[in-house]
Amino acid sequence: MLETKQRFISQFLSGSEYQRSASDLEENVLTYAQVKALAISQPLMKVLAEKENELRRLRMLSNNHAHTQEAQRQTIAAQEERSTILKGRLEATERNASYVGGISEDGFQAAYKNVEAILTEDVILGRTASPTELSVLGFGIAIPGVGQQNAKKPYIVLSRNGADYTIDMGRSSAGNARRVVNFLKRFHELPKRIEEQRDECLREIERLKELSREANPYLDDMRSLEEEIERIRSKIT
Repeated sequence: MLETKQRFISQFLSGSEYQRSASDLEENVLTYAQVKALAISQPLMKVLAEKENELRRLRMLSNNHAHTQEAQRQTIAAQEERSTILKGRLEATERNASYVGGISEDGFQAAYKNVEAILTEDVILGRTASPTELSVLGFGIAIPGVGQQNAKKPYIVLSRNGADYTIDMGRSSAGNARRVVNFLKRFHELPKRIEEQRDECLREIERLKELSREANPYLDDMRSLEEEIERIRSKIT
């Protein structure tokens, strides 16, 4: 009865706790099996218990391997989607960088004055309605609405050619204007950063694909143990 009970508990754990070590289960199952073996004077029962225990351990490891590979395949799909998004973002950002490269210093100064008059704390935090269709140097300006803005770390979003760029904001309208202008002046650095992000994404995809192709290392040992267990059972019966 104890052996049956422990086997049920072990099967339950092996079906739901893939990261759990089987060593703690092995000790309990073997102890009950030993008691049973001594009670009926059948030494092969102990050997059978040991083999069955090892088989259960291998099945747990095999299941864990299968679930790990499935998680890897899901991660690969997510990373491939991210890579596609980054590719589009890179292409749009390269076009935007080419455009920003043609803006003169006078253009930046004029943009600073225009943005300073708009990006006040009240507008950023939604206390005052912002003008519709805001823009700066060909980039649209989006200010999150009430309930969407982060009061502790407010921000705005610049957009052009389908690509969005988040810029943190502060309390001072002059400081906010300076953040926007400085961001645009350093815009030429963005394509390289995005390209590095995509390259890293592609490397991760290849790494995960290599791992997902690994064969299950436990199957051969499991088959061998199953055959051995059947031989032992035939001798007992």
